[in-house]
Amino acid sequence: MSKPTAIAAAVLLFLVSACGLPEPGEILPTADDQQTSSERQDQAEESPVPGAEEPVSSPAPDPASPPTEPEPTGPPEEPEAPEPAAEEEVPGEAAEYMAALAAADDPERMREGLSLTAEDSTAHTYLRHFVQVFSAWDSAGHTYPGSSLTPTEEGFELCQEEAEGPACADFTRFTAEDGLITGFLVNGADPGKRLVSGSGVAASSEGVDVHLLTAYQGVTDDVLVVTAEFTTVDSVDLDLFGATYTAPDGREYRAEEAVGEYDLDAGAATQTALFFTGPEIGGDLSVTGCLEECFALVDLDFPVK
Repeated sequence: MSKPTAIAAAVLLFLVSACGLPEPGEILPTADDQQTSSERQDQAEESPVPGAEEPVSSPAPDPASPPTEPEPTGPPEEPEAPEPAAEEEVPGEAAEYMAALAAADDPERMREGLSLTAEDSTAHTYLRHFVQVFSAWDSAGHTYPGSSLTPTEEGFELCQEEAEGPACADFTRFTAEDGLITGFLVNGADPGKRLVSGSGVAASSEGVDVHLLTAYQGVTDDVLVVTAEFTTVDSVDLDLFGATYTAPDGREYRAEEAVGEYDLDAGAATQTALFFTGPEIGGDLSVTGCLEECFALVDLDFPVK
């Protein structure tokens, strides 16, 4: 074969291959075969991939029936009796504290009991309040009889003689810290929620000063007793019986009893106890008065909280 003839044959072979012509011996698919192949591809695309479906839980098998327990034979067992509750121990200092609290006829003896209490505790403020109350009565020339004290299984019962008969209260659930009494319950209630220590509460008017000492609303009778100390530069006439107390709910109460000196000379002082029936602590107390010959009015207002 000459050189031009060989080149022409190579070019013809390249064109045949590039144009996709069948090689010798290759069988071309018919139109029906092509349609069948296309349908197979569509069916393959429509069929979900195995495992891609959301799994469906099969129903749980029925639980096996629990085994039947044999019926007990013989007499039924007696239930065990509960253990008796342990009695609360009353601190040893409680008896001495209560003896001081019962000494209404001797305010100084009551005051000595403060050494048995923790400073600023409920027990301390409670005893200090009654020291102030009975000191005011004593200064006014009226000495209360001492209270009777009876030990009980859980604490003590203290009874004070009143005109209508003895007024009694149960003191239980004593607490102590480092050998000092900190608190207790009176007739099952915490007196600390009804007490005010009065620290730092004061008011002044026309040279007359008042310092709140204590306040307590009794658990047994709901009587609010406020103790305060008045001092004056000039002679003054205090209207203690005209004292008014405005409760937290806005209601106003007038003093039903007032203990203490109301006619004070210049430079004098007095401790008073004012009694109100019904109101809660947390209100405001107002006391008025006149200086000598009433040339100036005294108006004292201070919170009881």
